Amino acid sequence: MQIARRFSIHIAILLVVVAGAAIARIPHLDWGLPAVEEEALPSKVAIDMWGFDDGTADLDPGTAGWPALSFYVQRVAQQFHYLAGRASGDFDEPLDYYVAWLLDPTDVVLIGRWTSVLAGLVVCVVAALLGFAIAGRGAGLVAGLVCALSPLLVRHSQLVEPDALVSAFAALATLWIWRIAREGRVVDYAVAGIWIGLGTAAKYTPALLALSLYLVHLERRRSEKLSNRTLGLDDRRLGWTALTSVL
Repeated sequence: MQIARRFSIHIAILLVVVAGAAIARIPHLDWGLPAVEEEALPSKVAIDMWGFDDGTADLDPGTAGWPALSFYVQRVAQQFHYLAGRASGDFDEPLDYYVAWLLDPTDVVLIGRWTSVLAGLVVCVVAALLGFAIAGRGAGLVAGLVCALSPLLVRHSQLVEPDALVSAFAALATLWIWRIAREGRVVDYAVAGIWIGLGTAAKYTPALLALSLYLVHLERRRSEKLSNRTLGLDDRRLGWTALTSVL
C-alpha cells in the first residue's frame, strides 16, 4: 500500500513537471514563422535527403557540420508527416511535400521544433527521476521544475538543432551512470553506452561522459572489493559499454 502511494506521488510530480515544461515551450513554438529566422540546418538537410533535385533519395547528409543523427531524426519525422498528409489527402506524391515546403516551410519547421520539445521533456523527466533517487520527492520536484523553466533549455527546445537531442541523451546517460554507481549491473553499463553513443552521434561533446562513466566504474569496483590493478579494463561490464556505445 505504501509503495503504491509513493509511486502515485512520483507519477503526480512527473505530470506536474511535464505540464510545466510543455506550458513553457509549446505556446510560442511557431515563433517567426513562416519566415525561418533560425538556421534549422537539420530540417533543410533532411529535405535534401529526399532527393527532389534529381529524383534519387540519398541517405548521405553531405555535410560535416556535426554528426548526422539529428539529420536522420528530422528525415524520419518528415516521412511520418508526409504519410499523415497522404492519409488526409494533403499530398498525392512526395513532390507535393517539396512544393509545400518551398511555398511555406511552417509545417516542416514545426515538426522539427516538436522533436526538440519532446527531447526537452525527456531532460525534465530524467532530472526529476534523479532527484527522486538521490534526495527524495521534494528534490525531484525542484530538479524537474528547474529544467522545465530553465530559459536556456526552453530556448533550445524551440529550435531545430541537435542540442535538444544531445541534452536528452546526456541526461539519460547520467541517469544510467548513477545506476552503475548504485548497482553496477551489466545492463546498466550497456544502456549507459547506448545513450553516450547516441549523444555523440548527435554532437561530439557527450563523448566526454565516457570519462565520467569510467571513473564511476573504478569506484564501483572498489565498493565491490575488486582490484583495480589493471585499471578495471579487464571487467567485461566495461566492454559492454564500449560495444553498445560504438554500435
